[in-house]
Amino acid sequence: MSSTLTVLTPAEVEQLGAAGLSDDEIAAVDSSIANSVVLAVKSFVDEVNDGEQSSLHVVRRESHGKHQGCLRARFEITSPGSVGIFQSGAAYPAWIRLSNGGAYQRDDRSRHISRGFAIKVLNVDLTQSGTHDFLLITSPRFFIRDLTHYPAFLKSSGENRPAQVFNFLFHLSAAERNVIEHRLALKVDDLLRSCGYSAVPYRFGHDVVKYAIAPGSSVPPAMPQPHDPPQDASVDYLEDAMNATLLASAGEPVSFGFFIQRARAGDSIDDPTTAWDGPFEPVGRITIPSGQHRGGPFDYRNNESVAERLSFDPFNAATESQPVGRTNLVRQFVYARLARFRRRELAALFERWRSNNQDQTVPGDVRNALSHLNRPEAVEIAVQDEREPEVDQAFRSLGIVS
Repeated sequence: MSSTLTVLTPAEVEQLGAAGLSDDEIAAVDSSIANSVVLAVKSFVDEVNDGEQSSLHVVRRESHGKHQGCLRARFEITSPGSVGIFQSGAAYPAWIRLSNGGAYQRDDRSRHISRGFAIKVLNVDLTQSGTHDFLLITSPRFFIRDLTHYPAFLKSSGENRPAQVFNFLFHLSAAERNVIEHRLALKVDDLLRSCGYSAVPYRFGHDVVKYAIAPGSSVPPAMPQPHDPPQDASVDYLEDAMNATLLASAGEPVSFGFFIQRARAGDSIDDPTTAWDGPFEPVGRITIPSGQHRGGPFDYRNNESVAERLSFDPFNAATESQPVGRTNLVRQFVYARLARFRRRELAALFERWRSNNQDQTVPGDVRNALSHLNRPEAVEIAVQDEREPEVDQAFRSLGIVS
């Protein structure tokens, strides 16, 4: 890269070193940011060239780029005790974004390495942002154990199939390959009827836990099973399934239980390729009020701009609920950096590149990716609102808040 756009600052390098990361691991964090940025630009270019965006373009996430919907919900704490936002009897409004795990993958039928549930809890007094984020996927295991393997995985994700296969076979450990194989086989028929897992650990006061959600009154299984989509599934079958579930609720909210799984002796904090086998304890409930289906009074399709501008960061959490472990150290720098890049920085870089496609202040890999745009003169990139969302009238009309 030919600019410092994605290079860790000396203070960040010192912070990672103090946390116990080796020089190679710190370099891997830096490269992970750089490769994620390039992947985001490549995904943006592919989507624009395929005509999937209007003239004013939005830069989507480099991961979980396609969402099925963004829904308003209520997050209630049902357990006794007082840990961060988990205050007994407390209730919060929240946004839930459901998504595919890839970058530019518009076909829900494609093999995805995960599907996602991103929850942004609002009206939180314990964080500087006033919000608290939870990030969950459809598998209890994350696929990278060795931090130095992450940059090559990200780089290959933006390349052709042979490059992806080569990285899979020769740059990942057997444990990492096993997780990817399992996650690719973990088919989902409806995210509103699926379980979600944090896969990586967080503080819960003096304990360390992983989070999970399960639909209705069920309990998350230690290892979920695949659920095949219908034979006539469309490219948007997960959105269709979500809408059908919302429509079928018929006045009753769709609900999820929210669980913690405490670390026990032998449970690894730093190896997310292994799932814990301890019991799940219910601590909360998420309810998604009816009326958010297509054509309903609070049609989820009206939330498209919210779904795109929202950013989720596992470190956007109360002090008592901060992420722990080496994998999360990478996320601490990657998530915030990528959110700034897609919502604001790429628009400025693009204008400089369009004025002079040899501008050395634009990173070389970014210049190369942008050079594949078919008609750059017709592209305008929207700068997105970076403010956290506020509780609007729809939350009140849905009875989520008074």
